[in-house]
Amino acid sequence: MNSPDSQKINAGSLFIFSALIFFVVSIVWGIILLFNLLPEKLPFGGADQLKTVFPGLLVQAFLFAGLGISARIIPGLRRFASNNQVLNILLLILVLYLPISILEITLAPFVGDDKPTSIFTHDMKRIWKLKPNAEDYWGGQIVKINNKGLRGREVEYGKPEGVIRILYLGDSVTFGYRLINDEDCFPDKTEPILEENLGCEIETVNAGIGGYSPWQEHLYLIEEGVKYNPDAVVLILVLNDFTQKFMLTRFGGFWEGYQLAMNSTYLMGRLSAHSNIMSFIKKKILERRFGFDPVLRAEDNEFTTTSDFLYQPDSKQVQLAEKTTLENLEKLLIDCREMNLPLLAVFFPPRFQLENMDASHRPQEILGDFFTKMDTPFLDLHPGIAKRMNSSGLKPEHLYLDDIHPTSLGNTIAAEEIAQALMKHELIAP
Repeated sequence: MNSPDSQKINAGSLFIFSALIFFVVSIVWGIILLFNLLPEKLPFGGADQLKTVFPGLLVQAFLFAGLGISARIIPGLRRFASNNQVLNILLLILVLYLPISILEITLAPFVGDDKPTSIFTHDMKRIWKLKPNAEDYWGGQIVKINNKGLRGREVEYGKPEGVIRILYLGDSVTFGYRLINDEDCFPDKTEPILEENLGCEIETVNAGIGGYSPWQEHLYLIEEGVKYNPDAVVLILVLNDFTQKFMLTRFGGFWEGYQLAMNSTYLMGRLSAHSNIMSFIKKKILERRFGFDPVLRAEDNEFTTTSDFLYQPDSKQVQLAEKTTLENLEKLLIDCREMNLPLLAVFFPPRFQLENMDASHRPQEILGDFFTKMDTPFLDLHPGIAKRMNSSGLKPEHLYLDDIHPTSLGNTIAAEEIAQALMKHELIAP
């Protein structure tokens, strides 16, 4: 039988051995970074996660080193560690903990920010939609979907007397991707501004749905949006509205959309939100299903098509994207006029346009000409955001969470600009 002293030494040695494992893994990871042995392309958010790996491994190493030293020099812990049952349990825990912890830390860059989620469901016409009453992680935040399949507080179809109601159509920018609170989204932020200026009650319906393009927003308007009896529609447009639909099989693409590809059961969504291992397994399942990494393919395809749209305007694909998008917008506008629904079109600029003031503004130019011909108010948010940056000393990182999605402050500025435009064009009145 082992003596208490040998048991004590073995318990402390287990902690020291665990610390050495984490030190070795951190050294290997450092070599990988030093010689740039990682894949050239990481998923969205992977670059930020990459910065956490080395510190995470070192924290674990120092933690176990501290435990190992404590097990040798602190009398109470030394006596506890000398127990044979404690040693056996500790050995079992470490056998499980060490590989799981190392994988959880080192897989983070290969998983990125987007994890499987259960907030989306299939739709026959729009391909996907938000699942009513769903609650799950998306963009790293818990998101609650109301009974009518939208983010935020539920608004009844019937409009109370004396209330002005505004319907917002858009994609993940309008939805509030990566924002913690529903109230941080600019549709909600416009309410108090308009109420203060107009002296009446304002209700907003945030119908932003991640990945949507004008053709889907049009379908939502005629299927669901009109049921809210809105007094005005605000249509939010972004750069990838021109190109994103061509990734869909309906338009000759390769899948049914990023949202459905990331769709999962509630249990898998919750597990993946808290586990990089589960997210990595889900990712590999998707790769096996599609024959490629769908997340990276979507990011690569979107980058290529938007880059072509900006800098190769004469290509056939770009011409088709422009023509199709404007046709979709025209149909939406025609239906709004038939329903006597005033519409404000708003373009939310990508981050690079504010980082480089000489960057192409081709999307705004195309949309500005189109809406002028259609006699429809059009607001380009770029001048207003740039003016606020110059006057307040703000930088793009203060206003954007990533390349396209605004922070809460960015949403505040957008809400102020949109509210002013709605009043300027007299689209709503008390």
